[in-house]
Amino acid sequence: MNAIIFTGGRYRSPGFYRKYLEEHPADCIVAADAGAGMLMELGIVPRLLMGDLDSIRPEVLAWVREKDIPVYRHPTHKNETDTELAVTWCLEQGAGSIALLGALGTRFDHSLANVHLLYRMLCRVWRPWWRTSTTPCF
Repeated sequence: MNAIIFTGGRYRSPGFYRKYLEEHPADCIVAADAGAGMLMELGIVPRLLMGDLDSIRPEVLAWVREKDIPVYRHPTHKNETDTELAVTWCLEQGAGSIALLGALGTRFDHSLANVHLLYRMLCRVWRPWWRTSTTPCF
């Protein structure tokens, strides 16, 4: 399964993402909290919305309800970012490929967490070839 997660970060013009989705079709599209806003703008209904919903705009949440999109709501005070929760869900569903869109450019702490998350994903996927006694994967 190929998954794409729209995160709550900064986005370019919608045309960039339309073209990306045409060139990289996904079996599963997930919205991580405010990432649902870009999906609404694109007119794409995600499989689900994941997160604590602390940064989603009211009109986007109304669209989610109107489209009957399943919402996996988590507490605001948690140890994972909304993007990390979405990645974990995709991996549990058997995703072999996950693209993170909008993962950089707004909050520095979230951008840094997403870079670290990409490293952890790489370690999980490539562990049999990548892991050595001196290269730990978390």
